[in-house]
Amino acid sequence: MERLQPKDAMFVYTDGPRSRQITVCCGFFVSAADHDLPLESAVHEWFAARTRGPLFRRRLRRSMLDLEYPVWVHDDDFRLDRHLFMHDPMTSDGFLEFLGELAESAMDLSRPLWEIHVSRCPDGFGPIADQGFAVAVRIHHAAADGIAIQAILASLFGPEPSAESSEPDVPQASDSHTRSGALAQVSRAVTELRRAARDYRGTLDERDKVRATARYTVPTAERTVTPVDGPVGPKRGVAVVYWPWTEVRQIRRSAGEATVNDLVLTVIGRAMHDYLCAVGSPPDGSLVASVPMTVRPREADGTVTEDNGRGNNRFVMMTVDLHSTQPDPIARLRAVHDTVLGERLRLSHSAEASADATVSYVPPGFLVRALRRRTEDSRGYPRRAEPDDRPFNTSVMTAYRLPFELRLLDCRQACGLGFGPINGTGISHAHGAGDDWCGVTALCDTDLVPDPSVYASALDAAYADLRNATLGTTAG
Repeated sequence: MERLQPKDAMFVYTDGPRSRQITVCCGFFVSAADHDLPLESAVHEWFAARTRGPLFRRRLRRSMLDLEYPVWVHDDDFRLDRHLFMHDPMTSDGFLEFLGELAESAMDLSRPLWEIHVSRCPDGFGPIADQGFAVAVRIHHAAADGIAIQAILASLFGPEPSAESSEPDVPQASDSHTRSGALAQVSRAVTELRRAARDYRGTLDERDKVRATARYTVPTAERTVTPVDGPVGPKRGVAVVYWPWTEVRQIRRSAGEATVNDLVLTVIGRAMHDYLCAVGSPPDGSLVASVPMTVRPREADGTVTEDNGRGNNRFVMMTVDLHSTQPDPIARLRAVHDTVLGERLRLSHSAEASADATVSYVPPGFLVRALRRRTEDSRGYPRRAEPDDRPFNTSVMTAYRLPFELRLLDCRQACGLGFGPINGTGISHAHGAGDDWCGVTALCDTDLVPDPSVYASALDAAYADLRNATLGTTAG
């Protein structure tokens, strides 16, 4: 039995309407042969063979009032039909709207924290005219961060099913379910909270000492204020654009040392700038994105290694200046690349990384929820009058492409995309790639971004500017 680490527990306690702690990954699969698509029973058998390991069969066991961190235990009542859902055929736009709903709807936290949703798309998907399957994998953040999700996708769509079997786990008794035990746990929680606050103040002091002589740039705590900064409400809209994957890689190679993530950040920054100008609210300065960076250990070749016992979420958040006021696309790309490198350098220092993301203690869940309710309306969303002091204008969930083809039966993944949660501002981004197409998504609060289709046009226009500047073409 494995107890959640504090950071993982935090994603359980803070899951609610104001911030759903859920990631959605989507792939569109087309048949490699010219014949009918697989039957529903074949899809069921495919996933039944690939969801036998402990990762798919564990659920949370929680204590009274969440006085103790939840623990992972074997789900003795596991049924695949509670996690695999076959839907009626949908249009491409209909499935995208459905993905937005998945990203913002609650999961059943009493069951294993994953779902698979499959629908035929007889008219194709996005730019793909061929019929195929749209498959969405929904995973709770307490179970996996971006790196761990790649392992899950590899198990579901990789070359071979995992041979790992799931062994039952016997829960240990918890004293928090008795009255005397609960009172003792509250007393311990108060002591631990005081200790954690003292340790965190020490961490900040150490960081300030390092910054006094550091040779890296510290991001500003102030951000350019825009109308899309939040706080968010319940209304959602989706903007999606698709770029040819081979062309994206050509742009990356032509740009020198830039990565695909740098390219996407460069496009997003300018698209947000142009969108805000188009709606009559030109930003006073450059926009900023919050971008995750893994802190899992790596091998000599750069591959991420297993980090057992350290929790499912091993990342820090970079604060990336998007240099969105720079009109020249290549100069903007180079500036974003340098900023990302600077943030990686900064967060490679233990004092910076610890202050940014070390969560050594989280108060009992009932207390976390009570504190959040003080700033929420009756529906669980932040009150519009509440100030928002986040130092970024959007969040961007980056993609980690697997080194092999993803398949569902004899179908290959032609396009990939994803959705991350709206994180306190009115627009969040994610991107992914398949064999043929790269998809970039924006999940929007439509009270703050009322016209997602206009924003999608701004994304495509900013991409075209970068493509033309790097490849010297004007092809649409």
